[in-house]
Amino acid sequence: PTSKLLLCGGVAGAFSKTCTAPLARLTILRQLQSTGAVPGWVPGQNHGMLKALAKITREEGVRALWKGNGVTVLHRLPYSSINFYAYENIMDWLEGEGAYSTSNSGSGQNGEG
Repeated sequence: PTSKLLLCGGVAGAFSKTCTAPLARLTILRQLQSTGAVPGWVPGQNHGMLKALAKITREEGVRALWKGNGVTVLHRLPYSSINFYAYENIMDWLEGEGAYSTSNSGSGQNGEG
């Protein structure tokens, strides 16, 4: 179950980051816009979110919305894996389930098993 929990957490984290990557890219561009370091993005000029996403797509192509996502996913995989694994095990411990169960299921007690 350990590898299953780690894999599930990692895949969920990578998937969620990939889904939100265009917004993260836009956030970074908008933050750098004020420095004048991003060609084509004039400091002080306010693009709405949809116009800004369209600008990126038009000038750099659709794939540019996910620029830098590979590195982000490499960071997110172990983080989400450990986070999900810890969450599930702590919840089991708090609820007295799984490896932390105090009952002997299947032992014939209470008419079970």
